[in-house]
Amino acid sequence: MESQRELFVGLDIGSTTVKLVCLDEGLNIVFQRYERHLADIKTAISKLFEEADQTIFRKPGSEWDGLDRVKIGVSGSGGFGVAKALGVPFTQEVLACTKAIKELLPRVDVAIELGGEDGKITYFGKNGETEQRMNGMCAGGTGAFIDQMVSLLRLESVGGAAALNILAGKHSTIYPIASRCGVFAKTDVQSLLNDGASKEDIAASVLNAVVMQTIAGLACGRRISGKVVYLGGPLYFLSELRTQFTQVLGLDTENDVIFPKDALFFVTIGAALTARSVGSDEKETALEESRRIQIMKEEQQQKKQELENGIGQRKDRDQSGIFNNARSELQCGFETISSHPKSRFGKLLIGQDEQIDDNNGLDDQIDDRDEAQMTMAAQSQSFSSLVKLHHRQSWIHLMEQMQRGIQLPPDNARSSGVTGYGEQLVKAAIGVDNAEVETVAHFRAARHFVPKVDFLIDIGGQDMKCLFIKV
Repeated sequence: MESQRELFVGLDIGSTTVKLVCLDEGLNIVFQRYERHLADIKTAISKLFEEADQTIFRKPGSEWDGLDRVKIGVSGSGGFGVAKALGVPFTQEVLACTKAIKELLPRVDVAIELGGEDGKITYFGKNGETEQRMNGMCAGGTGAFIDQMVSLLRLESVGGAAALNILAGKHSTIYPIASRCGVFAKTDVQSLLNDGASKEDIAASVLNAVVMQTIAGLACGRRISGKVVYLGGPLYFLSELRTQFTQVLGLDTENDVIFPKDALFFVTIGAALTARSVGSDEKETALEESRRIQIMKEEQQQKKQELENGIGQRKDRDQSGIFNNARSELQCGFETISSHPKSRFGKLLIGQDEQIDDNNGLDDQIDDRDEAQMTMAAQSQSFSSLVKLHHRQSWIHLMEQMQRGIQLPPDNARSSGVTGYGEQLVKAAIGVDNAEVETVAHFRAARHFVPKVDFLIDIGGQDMKCLFIKV
């Protein structure tokens, strides 16, 4: 009796990406794709299955004509619900990755795998036993952390993480950066930028922080040695991250480090191997699976529409309107210097909230539209004027604009002040009269607009402040 031809499909639904792999009976990869799902998982899955169907089954002269069975397995942090809906087996991602390693790389001693929002270390014993450690509670030291640092360094428009990798390859110094929490790391990076550290050194320091977080948080003192394999997206795409791991761990690149060409897909391959052993016996094509996923997507959209039309949503909008109306009564008027009636100007008070962000040699690669914007308030006694300028325009240029626009003498500004992360640097560099810490600046502004204020909360880009005010 002729044996049936089978195709084994692995689907890895992670925190940031969806990956699909198709294996033949000899465990050769016949199709592999990955897609960032941008929180729309079902659309991304449907797209990958459509691509697989077009590539494998609908291609003219396909060798897969007459395929008897497709078996599908699912893994990943977002895969359980999808597996249940499709009626196919689910494998936890650490187990799926371990299964693939044992099948394809039997001599590995330690596997390090970094994902979009988690990290994993698996130790393999000589007798087949494994010890698996996973950080699934915090995205510190993972792909999401790296994305945050790319954004902070303003590298999205010049290559994103790839640009970070290139910069890191040119570093000369490693600085300590807290990677356990993205907020703390941003504070460290911002301080380095303020102190004039190069983007190259900061980029390498970010990758080094990922290494230190992985070792401290997962290895917890247990030695990482022997044959070490690097897996997962960040380690697949960032060669300098692999270099940092190799150097910190004291590994020999030629003899100790294993970096497979399919390092991005090991969890996906493990899901496919699970499907091979316990997969459904139903005869399915990838297109049929795609149609089932499309039905799930339509059901989700219908539920979303029902929720948007619900009473609760209307109630929230009513409450939001009341809040916005009350808030608008406390706002000052905003006008540009050029359009403001000259007769209403008294002595001006100039305030700046400064966030230092020097591009350090990347200026020619960044579109003008991507330049950081800052808001500088040129305020009269009625707090009525506002000037918006690009970050690199100096206060001297501001004063020149004001003199041209409203024909005021140079001494018309009563005083100037600056606050924010870079207040001391700006005060020393361009002679601003006063530098004030952010909390006091918040308090003084709040007291001006709401004289009886007793509580103040501010959520910023890198910090939060809550002030209880007693008279």
